[in-house]
Amino acid sequence: MGLATARTVPSPREHVPWWRRLLLRAFPPPVVPVGPPLHRLAADLHRLESEAERLLGDPSVLARGQRLLAVRMAYDLVMLDAARALEVPVPHDRAPFTSHERFMVSVGLTAAGLRW
Repeated sequence: MGLATARTVPSPREHVPWWRRLLLRAFPPPVVPVGPPLHRLAADLHRLESEAERLLGDPSVLARGQRLLAVRMAYDLVMLDAARALEVPVPHDRAPFTSHERFMVSVGLTAAGLRW
């Protein structure tokens, strides 16, 4: 078995026909979205908002404070995803938000056209 050199190992470009290289330059592959779709984010925001309202209205729920904190953290994370998707400026790139920051991000998302 010999040593692999540039002459013995073909470059990957040699295996791609010229017309395919031309097509790939003219028509690049589509950009695949990184995050979840916007309708899913809007549905999650709606669901988490109604869950927070339910927790605030029901005093018989066990560990209500911890559940409310968890719902608010999840709500803030979904708001961050939606803000990234719609390119809405956020005060900082981490959760949780203060109530004022949460309000400002929700105003920005609504101004960008997201409804939940």
